[in-house]
Amino acid sequence: MNKYAKYLLIGGMITAFAFAAGCGGDDKKKEEPKKPATTNTQKQTDTKKTTTNNTAKPAGKLASGPNWVYPAYIKNASETPKMTPEIQKIVDDCYKQMKLHPSANGKLLNDSKISPSDQRKVRDLWFHARGANYNRDIKFKDTKGKDRCQEEMFHIRFIVDKDTSAIKSYKFTKYERNKTVPDGKETVFANKKF
Repeated sequence: MNKYAKYLLIGGMITAFAFAAGCGGDDKKKEEPKKPATTNTQKQTDTKKTTTNNTAKPAGKLASGPNWVYPAYIKNASETPKMTPEIQKIVDDCYKQMKLHPSANGKLLNDSKISPSDQRKVRDLWFHARGANYNRDIKFKDTKGKDRCQEEMFHIRFIVDKDTSAIKSYKFTKYERNKTVPDGKETVFANKKF
């Protein structure tokens, strides 16, 4: 990978983590709890009133898998590519080879969202999580003199058919940067095309 692709990859990971951590600029105000009536003589005239929540409900069922979750900014199942049993089996197989960071809570992040303007005949699915060796407290400089921290990220990327959700290809990788590999390195565990 050339250096610009690495910077793009790192920028994408930072953005994904910012959204997953809730730093996406979602400025919703919390509703204050309603105070109970102070007198027993008040009559409730409107018993059919229901409270409404300002958040939009998903149009489709948005369920997580056994070893992955959707980020908070994906609200609707129609915004994501379809998860098939074949995709889930590959994710399960890859997951068995990973040792995740405690902040991942034992789950990968399914950061797969369909852009409304995407007219391609394929869809992308992207699962990622921090590895156990990720540590912001370990600082060092890369070969260009930039300050870095120790990183380890696991990625599973799928390309599937838009209509049938059949897998076209998938790639399972680990990206790491540490004192022994200051400029980072990508290890490919699987790269298959169908």
